[in-house]
Amino acid sequence: MSIIYKSITILISTIIGLVIFELFLNFYGKYNDLSQNELVLSDSIYEKPKSSTLINQHPDLEILVSNKFDNNAIRNHDEVNTEDKKNIIAFFGDSHTENVNISNEFQFITLLDKFFNKKNLVNYGVGGYSLDQIFIRYLSFKRHDIEHVYYVFSSNDAGSVVSNNLIKYIGNEYKILKPKFNVFERMLGKLNLTYFLIDLYYNLRAQIYKKHTTIDISNYSKKLAEKLYYESLNKKEIANDGTDVLVFFNKILKSFKNETIKNNAKFSIIILPLQEENDAFEKMIFEKKDYDIINLYTNNKKIADDLSEEIIFKNDSHLNEYGNLLVYQLLKENILGKKYTKEFKFQNDIERKINNLYR
Repeated sequence: MSIIYKSITILISTIIGLVIFELFLNFYGKYNDLSQNELVLSDSIYEKPKSSTLINQHPDLEILVSNKFDNNAIRNHDEVNTEDKKNIIAFFGDSHTENVNISNEFQFITLLDKFFNKKNLVNYGVGGYSLDQIFIRYLSFKRHDIEHVYYVFSSNDAGSVVSNNLIKYIGNEYKILKPKFNVFERMLGKLNLTYFLIDLYYNLRAQIYKKHTTIDISNYSKKLAEKLYYESLNKKEIANDGTDVLVFFNKILKSFKNETIKNNAKFSIIILPLQEENDAFEKMIFEKKDYDIINLYTNNKKIADDLSEEIIFKNDSHLNEYGNLLVYQLLKENILGKKYTKEFKFQNDIERKINNLYR
C-alpha cells in the first residue's frame, strides 16, 4: 500500500505543480495568444516557418548557409514579400528546388532572377514534398501574380502521394482533405505549458547546434500541429481507394496543369540534367505529349554526362553550386529559345566565385 500511496502522492503533486506553472505562464502572458488559437495545419502538412531563418551546414564545406523565408514561408532574400511581387515566374518542387544547402547567390533561381530582371523569379520549393504537397502549395499561392509555373520534377515526387492522405479523387474531380485533430491534441494546443516547452526546445537547439532554425513565436502552433499530424498519420484511414501510386501521381500532375491554365498561367515541367532524374521521368510521367517539357538532360546529354561528377555534392545527392550554375545556363538558353551548339563552358564570373568558395 505504501508504494501505491507514494505513487498517487507523486502523481497528484506533479499535477498540482503543472497547474500552478500553467497559471504562472498565463499570468506571464507570453504564450496567451497561442493558447487561444485553434490548431491550424498547413494544407500541405508542413512548410518552413514564416518570417524565419534556417541555418544549414554546407554538405562539403565547413561553412553555414543562411536561408531566409518571408511572411508567406517562401524562400526569399529580397526586401519585398512574395505576395507583393508582380510578373512572377514560379518554380515549384522539393529540395532540388528549395536548395537550402546553396547560398542564395548561387542557386539557379536567383541567378535566373538577376538575368531576367523584368520578371520576378520565385522559389516556392519545399524540401521533402511529394507532388500532392507541391500541388496544394500552388493552390495556396495561386492568387499571387504568377505568369508561368515551372514544376521541377524529382524522382521522389510520387513517394508519399497516397500515404499523406491529402487528396481524394471522385472520378476526375479532386478534393483537398483538411486534417483534423482529436480532443487530446486540441487540449495540448490550448496549454501555455506546451508552448513554453516548444520555445525552450528552439532556444536550446539554437545554442547547442550551429545548424538550426530561428523562428518567430507566432509559428509555434503550426509546428505543433505538424508534429501531431505526422505522429498520428499511420493511424488515419487512407482516402485513396487503392489506386496505383503512379496512376495517382499522374492524376495530380494533370490537375496541377489544369489549375495553372485555369488561372491564366503557363505550365511547364523541368527535368534536371541528371541521368537518374531522366530515367525516373521516363517511367513516372505517362502522357508526356500533354505537357511542355524542358528536359535539361536529353537536350544536353553530352554536357550533363561530362559534368556528372562535378555538379553533385560529395556528401549529398543534390546539385552543388556548379550544378546550379549548369541548370541556370541551360535553362536560360532554353527560355531564350537557344541551344548550346559549341563546347560548354561555365560562366566565368560566377564560376570564379564558386572556385573561391571551394578553396
